[in-house]
Amino acid sequence: MKPFATLSLAIGLGFGAALAPAQAGAFNLTAALAAAATNDVIHVPAGIYSGPLVITQSVQLIADSGAVIEGDGEGTVVRIEAPDVELRGFTIRNSGRHLASEDCGIMVKAPRASIISNRLDHVLFGIYLKQSPGSQIVGNEVRGDDLPLPVRGDGIRLWYSDHCLIANNDVQNSRDNIIWFSKHDIIADNHFAHDRYGLHLMYDDGLEITNNWLADNFVGAFLMYSWRINFERNVCLNNRGVSGYGLGIKNIDDIRVRDNRILDNTVGIWMNSSPSALEVTNWFQRNILAYNGAGLMLDASDQGNLFTENTFMNNNQQVARDGDGALERVGFSFQNRGNYWSDYKGYPGSDPTIGALPYRVQNLFDSLADQYPNLQLFRFSPAQEAIGLAAQAFPLIQPEVVLTDDHPLMEPPVIQATPLPAEKSGGLLGVSLALLAGMAVVVGGAEVKTRRHGKSKPPLPVSADATLPLVTVDGLSKFFGRRQVLRDLSFAIPRGRAIAFWGGNGAGKSTTIKCILGLLNFQGSIRVGGLDVVRQGKQARRLLGYVPQELSFYPDWTVQRMLDFCARIKRVDSTEAQRLLAEVGLEAQTGKKIAELSGGMKQRLGLTVALLGHPQVLLLDEFTSNLDAEAREALIALLARQRSKGLTVLFATHRMDEVEALADEVLFMDQGQIIRRCEVAEMKPAAISGRTLKMTLPAGQMEQAAALLGTAGLKYRRAGENLLVEVNGHGALAPLELLWERRIQIQEMDLIHRDEPPDGNGPFSNV
Repeated sequence: MKPFATLSLAIGLGFGAALAPAQAGAFNLTAALAAAATNDVIHVPAGIYSGPLVITQSVQLIADSGAVIEGDGEGTVVRIEAPDVELRGFTIRNSGRHLASEDCGIMVKAPRASIISNRLDHVLFGIYLKQSPGSQIVGNEVRGDDLPLPVRGDGIRLWYSDHCLIANNDVQNSRDNIIWFSKHDIIADNHFAHDRYGLHLMYDDGLEITNNWLADNFVGAFLMYSWRINFERNVCLNNRGVSGYGLGIKNIDDIRVRDNRILDNTVGIWMNSSPSALEVTNWFQRNILAYNGAGLMLDASDQGNLFTENTFMNNNQQVARDGDGALERVGFSFQNRGNYWSDYKGYPGSDPTIGALPYRVQNLFDSLADQYPNLQLFRFSPAQEAIGLAAQAFPLIQPEVVLTDDHPLMEPPVIQATPLPAEKSGGLLGVSLALLAGMAVVVGGAEVKTRRHGKSKPPLPVSADATLPLVTVDGLSKFFGRRQVLRDLSFAIPRGRAIAFWGGNGAGKSTTIKCILGLLNFQGSIRVGGLDVVRQGKQARRLLGYVPQELSFYPDWTVQRMLDFCARIKRVDSTEAQRLLAEVGLEAQTGKKIAELSGGMKQRLGLTVALLGHPQVLLLDEFTSNLDAEAREALIALLARQRSKGLTVLFATHRMDEVEALADEVLFMDQGQIIRRCEVAEMKPAAISGRTLKMTLPAGQMEQAAALLGTAGLKYRRAGENLLVEVNGHGALAPLELLWERRIQIQEMDLIHRDEPPDGNGPFSNV
């Protein structure tokens, strides 16, 4: 422990340099420093103290609120020349303005300094560590003078200062925040805005750069000539200066760029000569690059980079090439997982999370610019967009393939990142909040755009006449490429009814629900409450709540924070959110992180979000498929209580217990068509002739299931991990009910035409 000393000196000491507000006795800061012993703690009362101040003794200088150290407009205000000095809580202002002499608010030239919770105003350079290893700069505010960029100083600068911590600082209106010739520093949770370079690295090794907010600069972060950098969970937003890079990388080796949100920049990530060593690979994983002029700009010199599980969302150019030459040793998938591309035109493959066709970037402008370099003058201009449109309109013009992603993802991956501070969000960020939190699908019926002013419009009035259809589908067809997955579906759902979409995998259940939500383009028409989901999609979605099969919540958020966020998006009063939490049994879980919830509790949270805003139609897509028996029964009971309130429900399932508990009617679907519609009471005796029921069962329950089917007189045969049951006379429900009663889990099921045998033409038997 450092010895504690309270030093209070009278005016009679004769030091006239310290100025203070009128009071009975004035504190003389210069005299206090002169009298201090090593490791003393000096408490400085409110007052204005004249600089420059030079600290040559290892002390703690702790300011009361209102303590100001004010320079005279020349030189540096506070200079620290002793090790282990702490400077906390001061306002420091009015340094000199000479770049050549590096006039600063605080200059540190000794190790292990602690610069904590100070505010620096009207300073040229803010905080400068020069050969000061082991120091920390934490919780400071730095405001540079409003000078032209070329004559500004840096907000925070480190020079030959290893093992330092730069955290929770707010720096604005400076030139750069720069780290030079320093190793193993941590730069975390800072806000760098309205600067030239929010963060600038040169000749640094082993840095950790995490959770920083780099917004409204000329360049968000520019990293150069460094090794082993971790750049994770940062936000690079609206950096649109002359270069306008969210993240610039030049001659960087062994960098890990993960879980960052890089949004609304001229170029999201710009690279050159990285890595510079042949044996090194740079990794880019789970980043979101959205709404940039170019999401990623690579040079032929960038060899040895791997991009996997990133989201490229609505960039003017997803990937651009800067200069001549092919992109070599640049991978866009790893272990059969590529990236999500918002303009991907393919459809799911055998793995529904991966596209069946490769994603390719083909850019005619880049091809022409390689031949005619002067065209670079028109990059990011309407001329470039016109060339791209011409390539699409006239397929005979074949541009060069810039890159290929062999395993494109069908959905944006969830990233591991800290919550976005809503008070700092700009206009674009408000549009993107749901995506950035990794939960756009759950919000579903919400209008995602946020407005700074004005209240949301109430939902359009919907007729309460129960005889009129609440949902009308007419001639619905859907193609993924050449593959047709929905074939001329037509049906109507009255208010207050619960309808089950019943069918095997690939029948079209989930696709139908996504069309109703307006998430997919389709042929035909869909109306919800009389509103066309294409032309009046915003109003129609206010009437819908949606719980998907796979929930994507931000895992580090608590239940309460997640619900408050969704309530703000849907413009729902917090009292309604709390009422719903109690209804679904989550009131005791509000403080838990979502990652700590069981699968059943996560589904309850998904249901709570879907019910915000009093939707008139609840859409559920295989909502219990990932739950164990106990959690499934509890969720079905909860939904049955909601159902009893008159809510209209449409749900996809292949479980009989869900149909019996929730549905009024069943729509049988097969190969994208509705083959039968009936009341639940008519479902059991319905025989589906000429078909085979294919069931995938756990290996440990195969023998028990076969014995049950044989005892019941059902014809079956085994095919690997599947049981194939003939359902000619008994109907498909008999074997399902039999296995359900014995709690034998059916992992997957499908109904197959007899003339399309799934596994050869072997006969059915009871052995």
